[in-house]
Amino acid sequence: MGALATLSAPPLPVDPGEQVECHVTVRNEGSVVDAFTVEPLGQPESWATVDPAELPLLPGEEGVVTVRFTPPRTPATPSGSVSFALRVVSREDPTGNAVEEGLLEVGSFTEVGAELLPRTSRARGRRTGKHEVAIDNRGNAPAQVTLQPLDPDEKVEVSLPTPVVEVGPGRCQIVPVAVRGRKRFWQGSAVTLPFQVHVEPPGTAPLTLEGSLLQEAVLPKWLLRAAIAGLALVAMLVGLWLTVLRPTIEDSARNAATAEAAKVAKKEAAAAVAEQQGKIDDLAGQVDAAAARGGAAKAPAAPPKTSTVDPLGDPIAVRLAAGAGNQKPSVVLSKTMLVSITDLLMQNPAGDAGLVTVTSDGKALYTARLENFRDLDLHFVAPFAFKPGAKLGISVSCQNPGPAVKPCTPAITVSGFARKPA
Repeated sequence: MGALATLSAPPLPVDPGEQVECHVTVRNEGSVVDAFTVEPLGQPESWATVDPAELPLLPGEEGVVTVRFTPPRTPATPSGSVSFALRVVSREDPTGNAVEEGLLEVGSFTEVGAELLPRTSRARGRRTGKHEVAIDNRGNAPAQVTLQPLDPDEKVEVSLPTPVVEVGPGRCQIVPVAVRGRKRFWQGSAVTLPFQVHVEPPGTAPLTLEGSLLQEAVLPKWLLRAAIAGLALVAMLVGLWLTVLRPTIEDSARNAATAEAAKVAKKEAAAAVAEQQGKIDDLAGQVDAAAARGGAAKAPAAPPKTSTVDPLGDPIAVRLAAGAGNQKPSVVLSKTMLVSITDLLMQNPAGDAGLVTVTSDGKALYTARLENFRDLDLHFVAPFAFKPGAKLGISVSCQNPGPAVKPCTPAITVSGFARKPA
């Protein structure tokens, strides 16, 4: 036979963080020397310590084992009655165990902390600054917490949604706080307005939380500067309109009206010429009819015809290209005619670099840099005049970069008029 255990302890009161002990009497009921251990069972198992860890006994001998319980001071420690058991185990007779039961009366404790977040809020005019009171219950029982706003200087209005808050054990409760200045001011620097929130937990000393509202003027400082800048911008835009945009628009409209009037006049002149030509054709028809009748009727005298021949001569156009291949750098414009060059269209499609020169019988007429243009259209009020047999040519000084210099390939198209010498 194994052990006989006796626990003669009433319910043991203990507060979290403190210690209580009980004693177990163990008797060796066997016929051999044995050693016994006591094992706590139940929720308080982690709170218990056993002294001694092993109790050796002779047959029929008794011994005492002390078990101490120390519940931690945390919100996880429940308050009220907590049952436990002690099992006595024999080393020689493992089947002969004894179990004794007991009860702990765990007390409750209150530990409440509070914090105001943020400490300082900002609001313009009589707008509301927003804060929060964080209430943390670190006790093992629910806590009824009372909140009371205080305004020592009577310059702010502090409002809470409720004056009493219940916070469960190990929980945190957030309570919003709204703060507003009692008076507004329109201009000036911001003013700091202090206030307090009084927090009263049950059974502990009250807590006073300090906070402040930074009240700003209704009109911000940058508003006046922005208004001045806006007026300056408007004045600049008006000046720009009067001095630049309006004259430009008026000039453009005037030029467009002049061009339109020129087009209308040209159309009217062409219509008048066509009408006059029609009259001439009618008179010619009458003359032909009279001649056919044998001269019976005398044809009216026809008005003199208007010459439609351009006094400058017939238009011509010649293109010269420089570079490799069978392109000719010079050409005789005409062997029998006088040639007047009025337009030069210089082309550099490959984007070459260098100098191009237009020549007349080897003499330079016009020089330009190739990198300054891709297409360059030149019109002359006084045209270049070429006698019969004169040569028009181009010469190129190529300056393309790179180790393998590619040839320059500009081209020039000339246009003008050719007429017989007087």
